[in-house]
Amino acid sequence: MPQHSLFNVNDRAVSPTSAVMLMTVISVLLAATVGAVVLGAGGQGGDDPSTVQLTADVDTSADAVTLTHAGDDPVAASEYEVVAYADGAVVDRTAVGTDRIATDERVSVDYATGGEHVVDELRVVHAPSESVVATVAPAAPVRDFDGWA
Repeated sequence: MPQHSLFNVNDRAVSPTSAVMLMTVISVLLAATVGAVVLGAGGQGGDDPSTVQLTADVDTSADAVTLTHAGDDPVAASEYEVVAYADGAVVDRTAVGTDRIATDERVSVDYATGGEHVVDELRVVHAPSESVVATVAPAAPVRDFDGWA
């Protein structure tokens, strides 16, 4: 059988080209889907901590932090925590609340003092993202002749 009769130039198929195009499209769609899931492009809901304007004032005599919402839309208080640090370690995490905090509204949150350790830093943290919204250092405790006052 002659070799030229097995492979005729007019018998070339389009299937290799179609297969390459199909695999390319599938790869691009798969990469886009995985990228959207990994990078969170679908959105998480809740408040965006980068736009929240919360300020914190500490009352060391009452072991409380007063949070004030300084602007923008109301925020879900349930997404925020007051985290107390003593000597660089977390000694307390207290949820702010379950209601929404409106503009110019104030919320007071009690925090644990850390026992024998003195709380040296308080942070207001957006719990879902663990991003810090506000940081405040309590006033240094007064030292008298018998030790700490």
